[in-house]
Amino acid sequence: CSASRRGYATGVRDPRRSRERTNERTNERETSKGRALRSSVEPLQGARTHLFWGTQVSDLEDADLVRIFATPHRLRVLCLSRCRDLGDEALAALAESCPSSLERLEVDWCSPTDAGVQGVLDASPRLAHLVVAGCKALTDASFETAAAHASLAYLDLTYINNISECAEALSRLAPNIVVVDYYNEKYFG
Repeated sequence: CSASRRGYATGVRDPRRSRERTNERTNERETSKGRALRSSVEPLQGARTHLFWGTQVSDLEDADLVRIFATPHRLRVLCLSRCRDLGDEALAALAESCPSSLERLEVDWCSPTDAGVQGVLDASPRLAHLVVAGCKALTDASFETAAAHASLAYLDLTYINNISECAEALSRLAPNIVVVDYYNEKYFG
């Protein structure tokens, strides 16, 4: 038996081959992520106005999105739901990339902080619909900026722990905004 001559007992797994298989799987994942990014970015170079990534490419990171939004876009609707590694750096690039066109942004279950959300609100005068459900790093500070935003009509705060009784107060402060609170209750101004 050739396996026993090489010093391996029959039936024992070769550790070198196991490492090779692990590397192949990692490369496949990286390749599929790259393919998904390329297929989504190529149409972005044209006149695409709606982009829904979310669960299709949930492992997007800030660096990926910074690369994508390095050039100006005319996106009106962007869904990045459940891209858990998406944070302030990507939101800053987004705000610079399509500031005058963005009308709806969904970054639920991502990782932005108050600074990232405030940056998008400040840079996007047409933003009317913002979903930040489950973004655990957000506090009341983001929503004070939201109350002052002229075109914001809908704000989803579902499952955000660090806010006080902000939803009801925010709906009174900004009667033009429908606010959804932690328990998915809607407050109308």
